[in-house]
Amino acid sequence: MSARRHHTLRAVALATAVVALAAGCSSANSNANKGGNAASGILTLGKPDGPQTNNSNPFLNTSAGATLGYRYMIYEPLAMTSQIRPADKADPWLATAWKWDLNFTKVTFTLDPKAKWADGKPLTAEDVAFTFNLLKKHPALNGNGIAYSGIEVQGKQVVLTFDDSQYVNQNKIIQQFIVPKHIWEGVKNPETWPNRTPVGSGPYKLKTFTPQTTTLTATPTYWKGATKVKELRYSTYNDNSAATTALASGKLEWSFVFMPNYKQLYIAKDPKNHKLWFPSGLGIHGLWFNTARKPFDNPALRKAMAMVVDRNAIYTQAEATLYPEITNPTGIPLPAGKSFLAPSTRAPPRSPMSRVPSRSSTRPASRSAAGC
Repeated sequence: MSARRHHTLRAVALATAVVALAAGCSSANSNANKGGNAASGILTLGKPDGPQTNNSNPFLNTSAGATLGYRYMIYEPLAMTSQIRPADKADPWLATAWKWDLNFTKVTFTLDPKAKWADGKPLTAEDVAFTFNLLKKHPALNGNGIAYSGIEVQGKQVVLTFDDSQYVNQNKIIQQFIVPKHIWEGVKNPETWPNRTPVGSGPYKLKTFTPQTTTLTATPTYWKGATKVKELRYSTYNDNSAATTALASGKLEWSFVFMPNYKQLYIAKDPKNHKLWFPSGLGIHGLWFNTARKPFDNPALRKAMAMVVDRNAIYTQAEATLYPEITNPTGIPLPAGKSFLAPSTRAPPRSPMSRVPSRSSTRPASRSAAGC
């Protein structure tokens, strides 16, 4: 889901987009007559990830906040990027502006003076600098592996410097979650802190948590204005079958779940309201080689292995035609990656034997999506 959206809709949109680039979701009003919560301003979401541990640390990809996706509802980035159109200019968010130098070894952020935390305290350049210093000091929190060199506050601006060009990491840097210094500076070990009462700048805050259901409620003083959807309920199921049943029956309104026969299992249940929303992103499933070890140090072997992978079968059978078929030698999915490809690599191969991508997809998609 594109990050280019009005802030009152952002909370609903990102709730599933954060999980992946595809989200299964029925119309917010489709379940009004069969147990849905649209009229009450509650959105129900679900995933087949099993019971969760109470952990809302936004830096940890293993936390419940990351697994269910609700960390995007509580914490915010400096700018909103589009996962569908990654080459598009990002939208200002906590930062009103940012400027890179010509060789992309320095970026200056100007903070929005209206931004504030859910506890009412102002969000300042000190918070931003503190966040990036956390990443610099604690590699376990720095999931993108960005090598920060200098971090400096200059009035209402924050200046980051790097030893090497960050041209390819621009989006990763500007979409970094920012955390409040006045809370995190007292944490002894931020790498393991479960952060069970999270305070962010986003439109929602944590209301209740159980291993099966997490509930967020709208922040009444959200700095970007009132949020229309007043409550988000995230439920977790033990497997795809249970999550699919909940989605098709109307117990869930949005879900991210593998559903190979989505037309029969989901859309046919309510063709008017059960819709598929499945945009293309840059993520793919791949087969990776350790080229420092035999026999994978042999380019001819790697080329031969790539040639025998039936990508069309993966696309049509394992991925139910939902994920984009890899049709160019770079392994970059289209159309999201079109702007990153040279014109000569954009056209599909002329024959199966000419498909020699550097990243061969050999694993079935672990999840699909149906809805919205």
